[in-house]
Amino acid sequence: MLCRAELDSHADTCGVGSAARIIGYTGQTVKVSGFSTSMDSIKNVPIVKAALAYDDPSTGKTLILVLNQTLHFGDHLPHVLLNPNQLRSNGVTVNDIPRHLSDKSSHSIKIEDEKVEIPLFLKGIISYFNVRTPTVDKIENLPHIELTSEALRLKPII
Repeated sequence: MLCRAELDSHADTCGVGSAARIIGYTGQTVKVSGFSTSMDSIKNVPIVKAALAYDDPSTGKTLILVLNQTLHFGDHLPHVLLNPNQLRSNGVTVNDIPRHLSDKSSHSIKIEDEKVEIPLFLKGIISYFNVRTPTVDKIENLPHIELTSEALRLKPII
C-alpha cells in the first residue's frame, strides 16, 4: 500500500496506520486527544515499532525506515504522521521550510550517519514523501534507517 509520510508538528509523537508493517509492540498504550475538547479521545492506542519502505529516487534503492515509539492507529489513519521534533531528537535533520520560502532550505530529511537525504514535496501546506508497506522479506534483507529512537533521550535542564 502506497501512502504519504507527512510532517506533523502539531502532534508530539509519530503515528502510523495500515500502510506500516508493525515489527514490535512495546506493550504500552496511550489515550490520544484531538485538538478540540469537543472531540472524543481515542483510548488504548498501542505504541509500536513500525517499518515503512522508501524508494530512494537518487539511488533507485529501497530502504526500510523504522519508527520506534510510534502510535498505531490501524485503519483509522490512511497516511503516516512524522513529528519533526521526535525525528530531531534522534539526530535526524528535518529541513521543513519549503524551497520557495527560503533558498537556503533543502526541504528534506537528512540522516547524516547513513548519508541519506529524503526530498520533501508539498501538498497544499503539508510537507511529505511517499512510502509503502514493506514485505517481511524486504524488512529482513534491506538496510534499516531508524528515524526515531527506541529510548527517549532527554537533555538535562540544569
